[in-house]
Amino acid sequence: MKRKLFAILFLIYLCMVCYLCFADFSSVDMDIPLYLFGFPIDKVVHFFMFSPFALLLYYAVLKDEGKAKWGRRVLSLGVALVPGVIMAAITERVQDRLLYRSCDFMDFRADCCGLLAGALLVILIEILRISSRSSK
Repeated sequence: MKRKLFAILFLIYLCMVCYLCFADFSSVDMDIPLYLFGFPIDKVVHFFMFSPFALLLYYAVLKDEGKAKWGRRVLSLGVALVPGVIMAAITERVQDRLLYRSCDFMDFRADCCGLLAGALLVILIEILRISSRSSK
């Protein structure tokens, strides 16, 4: 049941990322600060937009329900990062083709940092989950 929930959440997440990456927001009047804690706000948005990717994909598809060894878990997360990086590259490439968007390598870099942060979060969650289970 949890796997189905994460799969549904992952599909909704993918739709939202596509909308945020390809929608034309030029006509929307927004008063948004240019920087957040010294970082350009658009890079912060890219970071947080791609952070959930590894987490959702891991728990939707890749997580072994048994007692998988750490090497296998980390390998699964590495596998989860590959489609995330591909998606980040494709979104930037498509934005390069759109008249109302632009391609920026720094956006791709922020996407990849978000993917890595999400993968590290999964590792932390798994460590805490296994530690709490073994302490009982």
